[in-house]
Amino acid sequence: LMMLAMGIVVLLKFKLIANNVKELAQVNLVANNYLLEADADVHKVLVEERSMLFLNPDSPEFATAVADHQKSLDSAHEKLIKFKQLVQDSQFKAAVNQYETARDKWEQLTKTVVTARQSNTREGRTTAIEVSFKDGNQAFDEMRNSIYSPKSMVQKKTSMAMEESEATLHRSYAVVAVFIAISVAVALVMIYLIPRLIVDPIYKMQHLMRSLAGDGGDLTHKIPVDYQD
Repeated sequence: LMMLAMGIVVLLKFKLIANNVKELAQVNLVANNYLLEADADVHKVLVEERSMLFLNPDSPEFATAVADHQKSLDSAHEKLIKFKQLVQDSQFKAAVNQYETARDKWEQLTKTVVTARQSNTREGRTTAIEVSFKDGNQAFDEMRNSIYSPKSMVQKKTSMAMEESEATLHRSYAVVAVFIAISVAVALVMIYLIPRLIVDPIYKMQHLMRSLAGDGGDLTHKIPVDYQD
């Protein structure tokens, strides 16, 4: 029973560790990776935006930059949707909503840059440069600052899961050590008691039989009985 109890306790502890590892691998790390990829995508958008400022709007390179610009925007949206599907915590949602608000503001500005540059006029190019390096740049920084909050929350949650797993593992070691110590103590007690309960009465009986034989078969000796069964 003692070994069974130890096995059950250890299994429960390792199940908790497995759940923490699963959350760490399948939720926290994957979610954090989506955020990093979304952040990388918006950087690509900015690169394409800035490259359009110095490209001829009638050139194939400009058309490619416009397509890549939209592709990176769509990819960033997709990564954020996947992140939100993985993380259901209300605090995460609040932080992500703040990021989305900042991103939408910047997204409108970067699209304004593209539209102004596509006009292929001096005024359009001037507007595109001013928006990109002033309001757009400020909005981009605000968006990037807002993404740090959910990223730090994911990292904190990951650290907590790792610490809890380590603590549970140490408790499991302690439980196993206690049960081993108890088992050893019980074994020592049994080693001490079994000879006294089984072997000693046999030795006493042998001694008594020898006494009977040595006294010429004197049957007046009584055999002490310590048990009532």
